[in-house]
Amino acid sequence: EDRVGSIDGRLLERDYFDKAYAYFDDILRKIRVLPWSEVADLLDQAEERITQKERKQVMEADLILRGRRLADKVETYLLGEVSVDIGLEDVHRAAQRSKIFARVTEMPVIPAVGGKSIIPEARELAQELDVSVVLDGGLQTE
Repeated sequence: EDRVGSIDGRLLERDYFDKAYAYFDDILRKIRVLPWSEVADLLDQAEERITQKERKQVMEADLILRGRRLADKVETYLLGEVSVDIGLEDVHRAAQRSKIFARVTEMPVIPAVGGKSIIPEARELAQELDVSVVLDGGLQTE
């Protein structure tokens, strides 16, 4: 059961990575999925502003995008955590890693979680921490 859950999670992460343009279209336009080599370069350039532990946390994110925020056309990053069943930890990780990445890039970073479902407590926390929620490829506004 754990192995099947792990496979489901990896497939979902890949799906969000491959379809980022569709899944995050309600948040960003002109989306570009950042390759991990580029993320590593950005982290290298900011090594005085972050710790080694923080660097590792950002590198463990499920995906990082760059684009123009739909609301105001400002160039922005989005850091996403993907999980089949989104829980409190997923929301906390997205919020925390986004703050670190904002220090790295010195630009706005939108924290986001994506998955198939979200527990009610995680939905409340996402609203509290201003973390965007995408379920089955669509932005959840409530």
